[in-house]
Amino acid sequence: MKFFSKLLSLIVAALAVVFVLSNRAPAAISLWPFDVTVTAPLGLVTLGALLLGMGIGGAVFWLSMLPHHFLSRRLKREVGTLQTQIQDLQKSVLPPHAPYDLTQLPRPKARWPFWRKTP
Repeated sequence: MKFFSKLLSLIVAALAVVFVLSNRAPAAISLWPFDVTVTAPLGLVTLGALLLGMGIGGAVFWLSMLPHHFLSRRLKREVGTLQTQIQDLQKSVLPPHAPYDLTQLPRPKARWPFWRKTP
């Protein structure tokens, strides 16, 4: 799976390089409130806008997942404390000597086939 992931990344990177090299026309970008104009190749401007959008989207997604992450951590902590409580209760209730021998228990009567009722 790692091989295919690296192969796909390599293909996407090659396509990005080809896109940038084929779109070398200058593009002027003006930042509205600051009265600043930047001139860069069109391919870089397009890829920069794409990467900026992906970064903003990833940040919004990460922030939206924070409550679920905190809930998961809290629940894992509660499960850990409950498991230790279960172990403590089992130690106090079950005798500390030899474990039970399950081979001595009587075998249940099997009904086969289970969907037919025996008369």
